[in-house]
Amino acid sequence: QMLLVRHGQSVWNAQGRWQGQADMPLSSEGLAQSAMAALRLAAIGDEGADAVPGMGFQQIQGLSAVYSSDMIRAQETARIICGQAGLATSVNETRLRERSVGEWSGLTYNQVQRRWPGYLKRRLLPPSYETDDMVLPRVLAALDAIRQQHPGESVLLVCHAGIIYAIEAYLKAQAGSRNPRRRYRIGNLGSRWVIWDGARFKLGRRVNLLAGFEASDGVEED
Repeated sequence: QMLLVRHGQSVWNAQGRWQGQADMPLSSEGLAQSAMAALRLAAIGDEGADAVPGMGFQQIQGLSAVYSSDMIRAQETARIICGQAGLATSVNETRLRERSVGEWSGLTYNQVQRRWPGYLKRRLLPPSYETDDMVLPRVLAALDAIRQQHPGESVLLVCHAGIIYAIEAYLKAQAGSRNPRRRYRIGNLGSRWVIWDGARFKLGRRVNLLAGFEASDGVEED
């Protein structure tokens, strides 16, 4: 089983800018968030022994490895988690890097609204945006390689919101969801369990490493 974790707040997250593959570092808040998540991970074993694997925190104590996107905001998050939780250094995995947002990179929500009127409301994308169909081959290949490297083990993957959304939509569709592409915002240090059942990947619960379990998938993303 794998816990896919979104990195801490970056400097562009703090400014409300679309980021994509722009390689921005963590903000001071993001550094603090990552440290809080690390402390939570280090103390998870006290959260109860009755949860189903992939549905709670306690399994994290048996982590075999930490992988990270090669982007600096993910690497910094992974470094802090590994250091404070007493885990080994993370392994960089380039296939976990964030999707490209093309022409919107560096723009704020209001700037996108002005320069691309109607796009956000109608969920339209700029020409160079990396769609789910473009992202999934590399991400699924990474997940498959990692699960083969760690059979029967628990692994933490520090990655990005766009990667988690793409995996969620794909696995919801595989499970027969009627609206798999409906997205719910995942905040910094939010995460999603992905479970290998011996034949395929399936979704476990979302987990917020800063606030505990989310009662549901939350509020639909803007």
